Amino acid sequence: MNEKFNWVCDNIGLLETWLKNARNNVFPDNDDFITHIRVGVLCLDLINKNIDDIEYLCADLYVGGIDTGYGYANLEGESYPYDYCDEIGHCWKVDDIKNEDSDSVLKIVAEEIENQIVKNEQKYPYCSLIGKAMES
Repeated sequence: MNEKFNWVCDNIGLLETWLKNARNNVFPDNDDFITHIRVGVLCLDLINKNIDDIEYLCADLYVGGIDTGYGYANLEGESYPYDYCDEIGHCWKVDDIKNEDSDSVLKIVAEEIENQIVKNEQKYPYCSLIGKAMES
């Protein structure tokens, strides 16, 4: 899963389990977190969402190191700020991707989000998203 940026999946096993369940049309009753994908200090939450009785795999972007008061994570005992970036994200119909393997799904997600980051670089008001993707 290496596109323009060096994406890392926190727990591919969780995605594989979700895909197995999706192939059997087994979904949670509510929106459900699946796993994270990270690049630099950007974090994508992969979430199963049901919208109008259609199941979707959605990617929501969070930007680390930006303190808007949105949220804080415990990072090595320290409070680390992050912000939700509603300018970047995407949802795929589960029926369109559930027969892919986990690496293919991650590649599909990474490609779409990278394209959005590059295309919408100036729309996020607090920092350079490309710069945040390159941060370590």
